[in-house]
Amino acid sequence: MLAPRPAAWGAAMCLAVLAIAATPAGTPPPARDPAPEATPAPALKEIDEWRLEDSVLVTPGSAVEMAEGRFTRGAVVRAAARPARGGRPATFEMTFSVFAPSHAQPGLTPGRYYVHGAWTISDRAAAAGHARHSAGRIGGSLNAELAFNPLVATGPVRGVVAVPMSPDGGRWGAARGEFTGDQNFTGLIRLAHRAPAGRGARS
Repeated sequence: MLAPRPAAWGAAMCLAVLAIAATPAGTPPPARDPAPEATPAPALKEIDEWRLEDSVLVTPGSAVEMAEGRFTRGAVVRAAARPARGGRPATFEMTFSVFAPSHAQPGLTPGRYYVHGAWTISDRAAAAGHARHSAGRIGGSLNAELAFNPLVATGPVRGVVAVPMSPDGGRWGAARGEFTGDQNFTGLIRLAHRAPAGRGARS
C-alpha cells in the first residue's frame, strides 16, 4: 500500500500558494478543491468493501502551470458503488486534484503525479434526504502517488483511503484502507474499522 505523505504535500502546497501570490494580475490563481462536507461516517463493520463500477468523468477540472509544477483541480468522477456484503446500491463521487512537480521538492519527485481526492458514497435514500448523519452515507479522502496522470493516461491506481473520526468523540468510528483499480477509479474500496480509544471494535 502506498503511504500518504501529508506533511510533504502540505509543504508543496505552501510553495504553490506563494507562487500564486506572486502571479501577475489577470492570471487566475488555482483554487483548492472544496473541502469535503463534515459528514460523520456510519458505523463500520470490521471490514467494509465497495465495488466501483461504470465510472464517468463528470468534469476533467482545470489546469494551472506554476513554477513548482502543473496543478489540475476540480476534476469530478462518479461511479456506481456496490457493497461487497450486500445492501442497497449507492453512488460514489469524488472531487480530486492532480499535482505534477516540475522539480525535486521535499517529498515530491519530478515525473510522478500526486492525486488527492475528497469522496462520498451515498445510497439513494441518503442522497434524496440530504442526510448528514445517515448510515447510508460515508465520506473520506483518497491519496495516491502515480507514474502517470490518470486524467490523460491509463494504468493501475492504488491509493490510501481514510474516513476521519467524527467530532462527537467516535460515535461513528473511523476507518482506513485502500483503493485498487484503474485510472477511471473503477475498482475496489476496502476499509478496516478502527475502534475509538477506550472502546472495542464492533463485531
